Amino acid sequence: SPMTEVDALHARVDGSIGWLTLDRPESRGALTRALWEQIPPKLEWLGNQDGVRAVVITGTAGNFIAGADISEFAQLRSDPGL
Repeated sequence: SPMTEVDALHARVDGSIGWLTLDRPESRGALTRALWEQIPPKLEWLGNQDGVRAVVITGTAGNFIAGADISEFAQLRSDPGL
C-alpha cells in the first residue's frame, strides 16, 4: 500500500536517544501541513519514554527538512479557516 504523509514521520527509541525521522526523500524532506501537525505528538511520545535523554530530528536519503511543501500553498491560502 502507498505510504501516507503521516507514515513518513517515524519516532523510535534507541537506548537513551529518541529519533524523529522525516522520510520524504522525493520532496527533499519538505513539510506538509499534515506532517507539521504530527511533530508535537511524536515529540511528546518520545519525551514520555523512559530513559530518553535527547531527541535527534533527522531525514532520510541525505535530506533534512527543505522547508514547507509549496505544492500546498494555493490550497492553504484559499482556506479561510487556516
